[in-house]
Amino acid sequence: MNAQTHFITDNHPSTAKDQSEFDGFMDDRAASLDADT
Repeated sequence: MNAQTHFITDNHPSTAKDQSEFDGFMDDRAASLDADT
């Protein structure tokens, strides 16, 4: 787990809009990690 992941985990979004953006970010991150392997 890198520093950015720790930051995200430690600072959970508090609104529905933030949660939606957070979910989209995590989906994009997972897709990019899959592409790297």
